[in-house]
Amino acid sequence: MLNAATKNWERETLTMMGCTLRVRGFSTSKGKGDTSSPFDLAMETIRRFRRVHGALPRLYNAGHTFEQDGETYLNIAKARIMAPAPVAGAWGENFPKLAAIFDNVFEKNYAVYFHAWLKRFYESAESGQLLPGQAMALVGPVQCYKSFLIQKVVRPMMGGSCDLSSVAQGSQFTDSLFDSPLAVLDDSRGSSTPAERARYTATIKGLVSKGSHDYQAKFGKKLKVQWNGRVIMGLNNDPTSILVIPDLNQSNDDKVIALHMKQWPDHPAPEVYNSIEEEEVPHYIAWLKAYQPSADVLDTSDRYVVKSFICPEVRQYLFEESAANDLLSVLEVWWKARVSSGHTESFVGTCAELLGDITELLPNTPAFLRGMTPRTLGYRLRELSNTLEGAVTVTRKKTAHKGSNKYRINLSYLDEADVPDEAED
Repeated sequence: MLNAATKNWERETLTMMGCTLRVRGFSTSKGKGDTSSPFDLAMETIRRFRRVHGALPRLYNAGHTFEQDGETYLNIAKARIMAPAPVAGAWGENFPKLAAIFDNVFEKNYAVYFHAWLKRFYESAESGQLLPGQAMALVGPVQCYKSFLIQKVVRPMMGGSCDLSSVAQGSQFTDSLFDSPLAVLDDSRGSSTPAERARYTATIKGLVSKGSHDYQAKFGKKLKVQWNGRVIMGLNNDPTSILVIPDLNQSNDDKVIALHMKQWPDHPAPEVYNSIEEEEVPHYIAWLKAYQPSADVLDTSDRYVVKSFICPEVRQYLFEESAANDLLSVLEVWWKARVSSGHTESFVGTCAELLGDITELLPNTPAFLRGMTPRTLGYRLRELSNTLEGAVTVTRKKTAHKGSNKYRINLSYLDEADVPDEAED
């Protein structure tokens, strides 16, 4: 039933629906010679002409119903965007406290990606046709305003948020997620094992790239919902928190924007921001609507329009905690053993040949490498080829059915590092 105060549809029992009809004047008494009462006729009209296949949220769509896959659904979306101030000013005009935060906590010029990402999110919601966008990861030390920007700026702008962790960890009830425009992951929900990280990666990747998702409320039937909301993560730059970010590879790189932030040593006291949502965020929205991102931030040929960007600091954090980095530490020991045995040329061979060479030269080969298959080793080597320019390269097999990939490995930078500096005169 439509709540007149909130303008939202709410679930109601048949008994209470009948009560509403009677209050509105539909009598249950039959007239002389009639086979049905006005109440019966009203119920039959609702059944025949106002039947819907189900109830789903269609975020920011103004219609009470919508068509999907040939069926009519009741739109139960509740999110409403915050209205902008009437006039857009210059940067920081009428929102000086919020502008000071952006100016002091984002490394380099990374804030331009945040503004462009949020502008697309807000303006497409305002148009009633929410467009897809990347997951946003804000990464940095404690007290760098990550959670503040999520909870005090993005959430009120877009009209709500939900905690993504329960769904990422396997909950079958997804209604709270898809009822919200913003799915939030924070530091306390780190993925400490490879299996957990794989679940987070798959969940975030699916939310960003898929248009259709399973929507299920407790005691409700499973339906398909169209959702183009956003995933946003506020993460400390420690080993546990950073692993919430999905694996960065060719299939995931374009689905994430990851920005590094820094502490603001002389930041104002927290109470300074008590009224920032009401006093400054509308003015920031007005500025954002007038803001034109520079060409190097946009790619109009891409489905997300705003360019995906993983800043170097975040890439380094992720690499330091990756299995590829573990492999590199073994390869460095192996390379030094090769050089000591007289082999200074590049290694060129398959994964199986590399495993054999490492096992031969390193009697105490780490356990994780002894149990590694050639396929897994190849995956790690390809990761290293994207990180160590020129040190690890891949030679693809000529056809899909003949031969194996070969890898060229040359870690001669280690030899150079071992050369002592010349003695000063």
